[in-house]
Amino acid sequence: TAEARRLLLDAGRPVEAARLLNDEAAVYVRLGDLAKAAQWLLRSRDIFARLGTATPAAKRELADTDLLAARLVLHAPRADRPDPKALAWAMQCARDAATAYRALGDSHGQARAWETLARVERIAGNEREGLAHLAAALQTQERLRDAVGLSRTLAAVADAMAEGGAYRDALALLAQSIQL
Repeated sequence: TAEARRLLLDAGRPVEAARLLNDEAAVYVRLGDLAKAAQWLLRSRDIFARLGTATPAAKRELADTDLLAARLVLHAPRADRPDPKALAWAMQCARDAATAYRALGDSHGQARAWETLARVERIAGNEREGLAHLAAALQTQERLRDAVGLSRTLAAVADAMAEGGAYRDALALLAQSIQL
């Protein structure tokens, strides 16, 4: 894949090279190598940032990369919680993605970014902020009738309820999430 990236860059196709970096990052996440995934996402983000955000396509690519970067900390094992610096970076990436999606008029993407931001906020111990972002995501996803987004966000709300001891309510939300 390094050769493919080099060929794409040599051919003047940096967007495709950066997309390939994002795909590689996703593979590293699945393999459990979050450090390598972060490295590839940073390289991808640098390429998209250099290209600028003059076009909607460039803005979308950067937003998608920011969202992938924000979600990295969600894959860390509970015992290895990310440090505050990593959490702050993830929150900023999620905020940047939400802002970009809003500018693009992409409510679906914005709701995904809010759901991600909510999860990261909760990991960082910012329960109130996390729940506010979950509420915003739920409201948007219900309006859009986004079944997949609703399912993910309801699962996040169920996690919060279970951590607060509301197991029955959490189980009911998980059942609803599965039905979606």
